[in-house]
Amino acid sequence: MSRITIIVGPNGSGKSVQLTTLATNAPSYIPPNRHPHTSQYALVQQAINRPFISNRALSLLRTPLVMSGRTLSEADTAAEALLNRFSLPHLRYADMRALSGGEDQVLQVLLGVSRGANGLVVDDPFSMLDTSKKHEIRALLSEYLSQPFHNKASTDLILAVPDDADVQFFHDLPHHDLLFIHLPGVHLDPETATLLVRAAKCHPPARPYPELGASKLTLTTRNIRRMLFASFSYNFFPGHIYAITGANGSGKSLFLRTLLGHLPSSIELTSGKLTYSNTSHYGISGCISPHVIFVPQHCETLLTMYTPSIAALINKDAYQPDFSTYIHQLLQHGVLWDSRSLSEASAGETRFVTHLIAALSALARDNIGWLIVDEPDAYLDPTRRQFLGRLFKEVAARGKGIIIATHRPKEYPTAVEVSLDRNTIQ
Repeated sequence: MSRITIIVGPNGSGKSVQLTTLATNAPSYIPPNRHPHTSQYALVQQAINRPFISNRALSLLRTPLVMSGRTLSEADTAAEALLNRFSLPHLRYADMRALSGGEDQVLQVLLGVSRGANGLVVDDPFSMLDTSKKHEIRALLSEYLSQPFHNKASTDLILAVPDDADVQFFHDLPHHDLLFIHLPGVHLDPETATLLVRAAKCHPPARPYPELGASKLTLTTRNIRRMLFASFSYNFFPGHIYAITGANGSGKSLFLRTLLGHLPSSIELTSGKLTYSNTSHYGISGCISPHVIFVPQHCETLLTMYTPSIAALINKDAYQPDFSTYIHQLLQHGVLWDSRSLSEASAGETRFVTHLIAALSALARDNIGWLIVDEPDAYLDPTRRQFLGRLFKEVAARGKGIIIATHRPKEYPTAVEVSLDRNTIQ
């Protein structure tokens, strides 16, 4: 009988450390009978812990299939079938560095199940996936546990997730030995976000913040002529929250960067324009950057060189003394952080602090009218997601505009949802 072990815990509880420990076969708190052996188990780390490599998806998938005993022709056929199954045939010859976060996450799980190992250790496989891809990954992992998949009598699947809601994907898997391990950790009170913002005395802007917009925007990849946006148009107004949604690979991250004027060299503007307030800008330019704080999808290294505390990372000149004092009080009581440096934090904790600082900075600076963030809820536990959602709501109430790329629009109940699925051609 195959075995499933699911480790659940908030950010900073040590889930990733446990999985790395298991993968190296060192002592841990996991029951000894569920310890994998290093040479027999495949480890799939969080996307944020994997280096960006210049390689092609098809050749990357082919290698573990060949190493597991298949011929080159058989490996190519199997790799093609896996990509087609997940509606990713366009990634055959795509550079790994050009993949979206969700596409990369799917591909890494495919690599893990292709290695022919006796077990699979996966660190948070769902955080950057849309609902459809979550169900497809769940079905693939279910197949992985079955004997016909790898011709073994039994195998192990060990997962780490920050949210009990992700556990539901495995509750009804038949004929498997299932174990849940809950790790203790610090949960945040979302109400603290409201109190934090209300402690700041925000001044109204000297002039209205700019409106942003895209008019008949069409983008195309230069190498394989794949159309990404088909005449996409939308206007964004300050004082509102917008949730940019869409399937993995629909172009959410690309759209945010396009709004900022940061168009990758591999993407061509076929037609359309951006609008900034009432001024049209033909082509792409960085005209709005001085008025925007942007947090990219992979933001884990933005603050790792800083050490002491959250307050030390914020420009104190932008805050009133009583607000800075309030932040220090929260720090001293361990409400937001503790005495560790960010280099000692988990990936989820680092992401949370990065978005916290970005939101507070957008709130405090009168010249900033927009906060644009790419999947701020990825890899966060429920209380930290709710905390950021409450914080974003308070920032928008001060007249700032917020644009969020997300697979969890329900985390932002006051947001206007803008779906890219209806404006994207795969």
